[in-house]
Amino acid sequence: YDVRLRAFQMLEAYYKQNQNFYQYDWVKFMRFQHNFLLGDLNVLDALIDNAYTNEIKNKYRLRKLNYYTAHGNIKENPTYFKQAIELIDTLKSQVLSKELSDQISAQEKYIKNKRLLVFNEPILYNEQHNKILVDFKNIDTLYNFIYKVDDLQTFNKLKSDSLYFDYIKSHKPFQVLETAMPNSGDYNINTTEVLLPDFSQGYYVLVSSYEKNVTENTASVRFNPFLVSDVFIVYKVFDDFFELQLLNRKTGKPLPETTISVFEERYVTDENGFVKMKMFEEEFDRNANYDVFVFTDDFIYQETFKGKDFYFYDNNSDDDEKHIMSFIYTDRGLYRSGQDVYYKI
Repeated sequence: YDVRLRAFQMLEAYYKQNQNFYQYDWVKFMRFQHNFLLGDLNVLDALIDNAYTNEIKNKYRLRKLNYYTAHGNIKENPTYFKQAIELIDTLKSQVLSKELSDQISAQEKYIKNKRLLVFNEPILYNEQHNKILVDFKNIDTLYNFIYKVDDLQTFNKLKSDSLYFDYIKSHKPFQVLETAMPNSGDYNINTTEVLLPDFSQGYYVLVSSYEKNVTENTASVRFNPFLVSDVFIVYKVFDDFFELQLLNRKTGKPLPETTISVFEERYVTDENGFVKMKMFEEEFDRNANYDVFVFTDDFIYQETFKGKDFYFYDNNSDDDEKHIMSFIYTDRGLYRSGQDVYYKI
């Protein structure tokens, strides 16, 4: 290491003494590059100021641009992407090699690229305001197209983007929401909440995009299916029977005299919303998924549970130990940092 460093320094001194500043800049650049000294912004700024030739200045500027792009983020370095664009504008105002120009264009495209991710709860409260969580970048306006699906069978068939596109081509949204996004122009990934209107009981698809006209050629489209229902199901498995209770999602009160279908049989809940079914452990397939259908008015609520999520309690044990299970209901499914959480037990 010492021998190589001394060789670089001798060459720098030789070229500077002979006023060959182009070669001097090149050797100095190589010395800093080979010794991994180009990862500090203060060092890069000093090298840019002290370089004699614009070609080498631009090489340092490109390293500075790479640093901004690699370390830019909303929490620690929120201004880096904006500074990177300013640096790109400086570089583009000069005569550049094709290689350097291509590298700069790729960086600019990455920084200015749009991003959209939408998160929502799969089950929303009936006739109550709900919110979606949106991750976005470089977006000024968000368009949400809400489609109401007529029946459960059609709703369950929508399993891929191509099927969603086929559906929206032949149906009109019953509601379109246009939301101005809090885009500060800093090129960072930001997060915000968007309020949805009240929905009545039913099956829905939320289609989100930053373009007003959504087609299969639209750059970024997000599909989020969801149910609106106040039905909530509690499951419990004992050594010789399966217990299920229907509750109101908002109030926690039981839903009595309600018809359900599970394990291909129909049952009616008792006055406390319970249904008990004979089920022995050897009959319960822990690798299977089980569908539960709840029939309320003209609506069918469907929920799927996985066998592997349950274990069997010994209901006939002589052990005096009691098993207590608690259920906690939160007022919503998604929260941002610092928000209050309201719950019931």
